[in-house]
Amino acid sequence: MKGPLRLLLSAASLLAAGLWLLRPATLVPPGGDGAAASQYISATMRAARLSSALAALQDIKLQLIAFVEQQFNVSRKQLRLPSDRRLKERAEAGEGLTRPELAVLSAWVKMYVYQALLDNEPKRIPGYDRLLMEYFPKKVQQTY
Repeated sequence: MKGPLRLLLSAASLLAAGLWLLRPATLVPPGGDGAAASQYISATMRAARLSSALAALQDIKLQLIAFVEQQFNVSRKQLRLPSDRRLKERAEAGEGLTRPELAVLSAWVKMYVYQALLDNEPKRIPGYDRLLMEYFPKKVQQTY
C-alpha cells in the first residue's frame, strides 16, 4: 500500500495544482484597458501551462484511473472518464482531462487517501508532517 498511497498523494497534489491553474478568471480579449489585456494573457498562459503539464502526466493519469477502477470496483464508463485511446489522442493534441474529469478523478483519489489515513497511522507516511503543514495557509502554519 505504500507505493499506491505515495503515487496517489503525489497525483492528488498535481491534480490540485491543475485545478488551481484552471481557477475561474474573467477572460477579456486584448484591446481593452491594460488590466483586461493582462488578465487575458495571464489566463491564456495558465491554460497553456496546464495543458503541457497534463500532457506530461499522461502515464500518471492512466495509472490513477486504473487504480480507482480497481480499488472502488467501478468502470471508466461509470466514472465518465475517457478511454486510454481518447486520452492518448488528447495528449497528442496537447490536451488533458477536462475540469469535470479532473474533479471526478480528484474526488475518488481523495476518498481513497481519506480511507487509507483512517485505516493506518498517518505519521508513518513519509513526509506526513510537511504535507500536513502545507495543507494550511501560511498564516495558520505560522500561528499554530
